[in-house]
Amino acid sequence: MPSFYWSRGPASGGVLTMYLTIIGEVSSVTVTSSAATLHQLVQVKGFQACIPYSQTLECGPVPSNFLPLTATGFGCPGDSESIVPSATSPSPDDPSPNGPNIFCDVLSSGTIDTTPGGGGSVTSPQEKCAAAQKSSALSAARSSYESACAMLRSDQALVTVYIGAAAAATATLAALVALAAIPVPWVVSIIIWTLITVASALAIAFSVLAAQTASRVGSDESILDMAQQAWEAAVAAVRTACCPAWITINTADLVCA
Repeated sequence: MPSFYWSRGPASGGVLTMYLTIIGEVSSVTVTSSAATLHQLVQVKGFQACIPYSQTLECGPVPSNFLPLTATGFGCPGDSESIVPSATSPSPDDPSPNGPNIFCDVLSSGTIDTTPGGGGSVTSPQEKCAAAQKSSALSAARSSYESACAMLRSDQALVTVYIGAAAAATATLAALVALAAIPVPWVVSIIIWTLITVASALAIAFSVLAAQTASRVGSDESILDMAQQAWEAAVAAVRTACCPAWITINTADLVCA
């Protein structure tokens, strides 16, 4: 059974050529434009009827709104002149899950009307790109990152403060212990040992606080990493939906200042 296969050809001046590869013997082939352009006939170059090997034909050039093109045809007499299954070409409106739209060069050429329709459902590549750049996923990821960053920096600052306070309390404790070894009136001795108790408690408290806050720093860093991953996923969705020339947002990794 003969079959048709489509591939993209070169583009120039806002129009492009599509390639139609025919596998098997075909007696006739017809290529028509999209339903939006009323299925107009498209010029096909180089067709040879009923040859026993594959052939690739040039179709067009056509403006992008002619896409998708549809190829139909009939087999040769030896194949009972059966109808060849029709084949539809790629078009700029096709989803692009694996990267930018393959028609970005044509869509971004500036010679084609790319004005979004406005309102209603998102259909055109430009509207899909605009929607991706305004997605809640982007704003949520950025907000989560900024919150995690603020918490991380706050906890890091507290760790520094608590460690410093614990060190100061420990140094004071050592000085008081040394002072307690010196013979002094009993009233002064009682005051010194009271201060030793207080300094010891403070050193322990600040050390515990420093350890607890340091543990929170690790959690903050994990939350920050998850927010960064969410941002990268949202940016990847933008790059998939948009031609590079249409991206207006900053897609660089977020930085915790």
